[in-house]
Amino acid sequence: MSIFRYIATLVSGIMTGVVASALYEKYWRQKLLDPEDSDSEYDLPTRHIYINSVTKLEDVYHEITDINENCINTNQIDIIIQSNNLLSIPWAIEVANTIKNSKCNTRVFVDGYAHGVATVIALSANELYLKEDSTLSTFRRVKSEVYTNGYKGVINDKYDADTIMNEMHHKDDFVEYNKLELRELGIEIYDW
Repeated sequence: MSIFRYIATLVSGIMTGVVASALYEKYWRQKLLDPEDSDSEYDLPTRHIYINSVTKLEDVYHEITDINENCINTNQIDIIIQSNNLLSIPWAIEVANTIKNSKCNTRVFVDGYAHGVATVIALSANELYLKEDSTLSTFRRVKSEVYTNGYKGVINDKYDADTIMNEMHHKDDFVEYNKLELRELGIEIYDW
């Protein structure tokens, strides 16, 4: 009998998380960051993309690629991240590379946390915004040089990728970094 209660509680928790994520994304898109709003000096709209732990990064990659092809219609892409590292490493690297090489200005807003490979995505943007209690984290140490080089290659060029890799990638334990600690690593953080 207790196994059924456990399974029911587990399924209920997962469904609650999925529904909450969907509602939260809808809230962001409709209330806080209306894509029709213009906050640029050129009076062009800003495009907004939301990434959470259940987001399909393949879709995000295609959305950013489509925006880049038509960068005439927008001058800025805002990416809002709240993710605890349940993202695909290969797609995270592709998304981060696309953000880093975007023709548009890219800004990442971390709402609470961007952990694991979500940290790599955050570090690829031109501008990084964190709330007072937001954190980034170490990202998974992998044996494959392909992923290690991929991580390093997508970190925005204005940062010292070697310092970041030594501190945030070459650790076996999970570590969170607050705004002060990130600034000490030479990462420019804007207040959100």
